Amino acid sequence: MLSASVASADPERHSDTDFQQTLSVVTDGEGRFIAFTPESPDRDDRIFFGDAKTLHRVPYMGWSRNGDTEFSYHLLDPRHHQKSFDFKDGRYTVTCDNAKRSFTLLDPEKTRDFLANAVLMEALEYRVPHFLGRDEFGNYYYVDRLLTWKRIEEEDGGVDYQSVRTRDFRLYKGHPGSLKKLQMRNVVSDSEGEIFSSRSGTLRLIVSNPGSKSGQEATWIQKKERVSLVELPLNRNRELIFVELGISSDQKFGMPCDL
Repeated sequence: MLSASVASADPERHSDTDFQQTLSVVTDGEGRFIAFTPESPDRDDRIFFGDAKTLHRVPYMGWSRNGDTEFSYHLLDPRHHQKSFDFKDGRYTVTCDNAKRSFTLLDPEKTRDFLANAVLMEALEYRVPHFLGRDEFGNYYYVDRLLTWKRIEEEDGGVDYQSVRTRDFRLYKGHPGSLKKLQMRNVVSDSEGEIFSSRSGTLRLIVSNPGSKSGQEATWIQKKERVSLVELPLNRNRELIFVELGISSDQKFGMPCDL
């Protein structure tokens, strides 16, 4: 049996104070700052985002660099398809799908002052989509799970991070803007799929994997009633999940796309 009630921990303070002093800092002039370095390929903690007091490490999926003239980081932000922090043609920008914001580099003296007073933290934990389905009455069934991070100190002095998809699941049901969180738990997770059930067993969401014997399918069971669900692709429904469903508006990601 898999528990679905793992508590979310507050992020720890970033421990490498010497490394902090090597960072450059850019600002959008509206209280948002990015501290970064494109010159440490053996570290995964090269970007931090926040305000003048506290910045959190920004996870990213990949990066590219062309000497000292340009670089690009592909940010690990589940809300957007295109999300990056870039330097090109002498300009620093953050791209979040169709939105783009410019940042300006602080001079060395202002950078030293900023870093001397700012606190760098590890990345925030946040929830990511796990399943989205819809019935013929327009009800949505949405499951998310908590994503955390594991810091790894390598022998050569490098720093690596691994994402950890926890067993902390939440299930919501309802129409956009009025979904209700159900008191559920994940009771089965194997090669055939997953079953989420209420403690009494009267409410169940069954999600079969594509390679299972029954084929890919999702079913909502309430007492003796069975309702077949259309499973919706998560990547093509980001706006529905993070905007229209109305359950993630207060979630903090600690990302440059928190604009």
